[in-house]
Amino acid sequence: MRLASAEKLSNGGLAFVRQRRLPVIHKGEPTDCELVADVVVEEALILEIKSVQAIHPLNEAQLLTYLKISGLRVGLILNFNETRLIEVSVAGCSDQ
Repeated sequence: MRLASAEKLSNGGLAFVRQRRLPVIHKGEPTDCELVADVVVEEALILEIKSVQAIHPLNEAQLLTYLKISGLRVGLILNFNETRLIEVSVAGCSDQ
């Protein structure tokens, strides 16, 4: 996440962690793999920051995987490859 965006979250009084490492568990056992979410805000929201021509279903699948691994239920994909923010994907993860 750009420094300016991090400063806005801080100024807004929001706790966040950049580059949150998410351990991968397979069949109940830890693996030597981990995934990295761009930003976790208030331990409640995963932000994935992109600068792409369009959000692809793979980006959405990535976010859903992060939500499942982290146990969080809400995520946003923000695409900054526009002159104004017009494309935002929101994902929710059920308790299943």
